[in-house]
Amino acid sequence: MPTHKLRQFRPMDKAKAEAWIAALAKDLKAFPPRLDWNPREKNGCYSFGTIHVGPRTWRGLDCLLHEFAHHIARRVPTPDEKMYGRGRRHHGPVFYACLLQVVDAAERLFGHEYDWLTEYRTLRKRRLTDRVVTRQKAAGSPQ
Repeated sequence: MPTHKLRQFRPMDKAKAEAWIAALAKDLKAFPPRLDWNPREKNGCYSFGTIHVGPRTWRGLDCLLHEFAHHIARRVPTPDEKMYGRGRRHHGPVFYACLLQVVDAAERLFGHEYDWLTEYRTLRKRRLTDRVVTRQKAAGSPQ
């Protein structure tokens, strides 16, 4: 059983989703993805240049940011095209770096604090590791 409490659901509406996509695309100098606003969409997904979300998407704006990171990651030139791939590699180092860029932009532009507790376990662990290493460096501790 989890020892943490999930943050309150943050609903979004179509106008807000469109505004966030436009602002993020401009800030990150990326071509904006299309938005498929589906009232029945519960999980959200990204496919072929389109973010699929809706008012019932359980992670709300955090889902929008996660899917926007997929949009950015698909355009990252990598020496090995298989690096992006499916499954674990789908949420691997390239995606994580893009997600951090998107999360930082959302915090800077909108004051939005991303809820890492609702993220996939591998990404949560990577974020936690990054924070520990950053604190150790700030404290001058050996690694």
